[in-house]
Amino acid sequence: MGAFRRALGLALLLALPVTGLRVRPWRSNGGGVSRRRGTESGDRWPGGGDDLLRELLPEIPELDFPVTRARPPPQRPSGAALDDTMPSSDLAAPERRIWIVTTASLPWMTGTAVNPLLRAAHLTSSRRGDGKITLMVPFLDRKDQKRVFPGGRVFEDEAAQEAYLRTWLRDTADLKSAAETLDIRWYPARYHPDYGSIFPMGDIIQLVPDAEADICVLEEPEHLNW
Repeated sequence: MGAFRRALGLALLLALPVTGLRVRPWRSNGGGVSRRRGTESGDRWPGGGDDLLRELLPEIPELDFPVTRARPPPQRPSGAALDDTMPSSDLAAPERRIWIVTTASLPWMTGTAVNPLLRAAHLTSSRRGDGKITLMVPFLDRKDQKRVFPGGRVFEDEAAQEAYLRTWLRDTADLKSAAETLDIRWYPARYHPDYGSIFPMGDIIQLVPDAEADICVLEEPEHLNW
């Protein structure tokens, strides 16, 4: 239990947005950690947040350090308003080459199949010059396809399923231009019934060429990085 409390305390300390906070030493009161309320003006958690850290962390005689950002935020261009989009994060810029990697694909009508497909199709309509949108989706073996696709539908290969995606974009979503221009790539994956989710087989990063992607959007990164 002691090791668990220490790990939980350190996790809380790292997770809380406490820029500039100074954690002061405290003393054990014999049977446990003191619940003395902090009194310095820099305390950020009125109502006992400081005491919570003292309770969860072990007794550390000389813990007195500033918790600061590891990296300063990028500076806005001179004269830019606070709500202006910075160039480095502007996904609408027509020259950007964006990869969207997700964990499901039609005909499985789940959010991580439909939403990324529509998002990629929408972004495709604004590309100019070298700009390009690539949607990367999982390809399942026959057994897994029967488990997740309606009616036990099976695609013999990636080309057959890609044709289904483009037909859906053209006829159902009425996105005829995107149905022709969207770049679709595949990665091998398996469906895990215990989790009700699809996980990649291997390192998908190796399938994303650096020259083709200056932005990569991960849908369900906790699954893609399993």
